[in-house]
Amino acid sequence: MLIHIKMSNGEDLIANSVSEDETDLIIENPVQVRIHPIHGFFAKSWMLLSDDNTVSLNKNDILFSGKANEKATEYYDTFVSRLEELQSEDNYSLEDNLDDDNATLEDVFTALIESKSSVKH
Repeated sequence: MLIHIKMSNGEDLIANSVSEDETDLIIENPVQVRIHPIHGFFAKSWMLLSDDNTVSLNKNDILFSGKANEKATEYYDTFVSRLEELQSEDNYSLEDNLDDDNATLEDVFTALIESKSSVKH
């Protein structure tokens, strides 16, 4: 199930819930979502620099968590699809691309969201 997590440090995460016990919540493929007052929503992989894609969060670090709404699900699916698409391209290296273009995943996602919401004349 895709869930929204509000961390005590203010971060918003969207992730797949794997399991939960009294003290921990285990999530998979977490994406951090931020809202910019001018540019709107943008997202980035919360574990971009990790080989793993699963993490255990202590519930003491979570303000609340619950089922993600439709908007969150749409952003998450778009972000994950675009990231998988980029990574599957022939001879593609995420690190090389980021270094060469001086871009970040945030830039990629921001551009994608802006293109979907921009007014077309």
